[in-house]
Amino acid sequence: MLPTKPSSISIGLQRVARAKREMDVLCGYQGLPVVIKASLSKVGPESAIIHFDQPEAVCLSVVKTVTLLSDLLDEAVTARVAHVSLADGNATLDQLRYATRRLSDRMTARVAPHDPITVKLDCGGQTLWAELVDVSMNGLGLRVPLDAASPLRPRAVVQVELPLPATTLKLSGTVQFMRTLGEARRVGLLFAQAVEVNTLLHYVRDRQAQIMQELQDLYKTVHPSSAGG
Repeated sequence: MLPTKPSSISIGLQRVARAKREMDVLCGYQGLPVVIKASLSKVGPESAIIHFDQPEAVCLSVVKTVTLLSDLLDEAVTARVAHVSLADGNATLDQLRYATRRLSDRMTARVAPHDPITVKLDCGGQTLWAELVDVSMNGLGLRVPLDAASPLRPRAVVQVELPLPATTLKLSGTVQFMRTLGEARRVGLLFAQAVEVNTLLHYVRDRQAQIMQELQDLYKTVHPSSAGG
């Protein structure tokens, strides 16, 4: 098993810096995986400073954690975004750790809805309502009030009514995970049947395009000098 202490990670980052190689910095913005090319400006024992020049890097100002990817690192590394200067194109990262989640989970294209969507769930003969957090081609992320989530259990079969702009999809899924977050349960559902691929694909693609446009607009808002460039 690879060591997870920051010093072993900093050695790998120093390797990347010496080779003058760019890394892929993966962050999730509204569920969508966004990959930013970045170089290392400084590597310390428990922190690092990265340099970037992509407009999409504005997402670093709104996310809390990122994943660093390079073939010169022993494994994917997660880090907290401690400070960002979009004007200088720099970000300070700390709390460096080897990633504990599978990279494939982070790369799955999930999109958050633009406007709130309420999803109807039927589980064990009981009906409950959930807020849609994100949707992918494989399943849904939901937020269920804590006092209403008792019918849900890991691996439980759930019937879902998902209202999308074009139509309402009626789906079957299984509970993949549950986590308590404050006064709600964060629930992951995995589709248990073939879904209406075209409807779902169009929704996911449309939201991906909208989210990327939102990133461009956000960059222009916080970096006005780029608007005329």
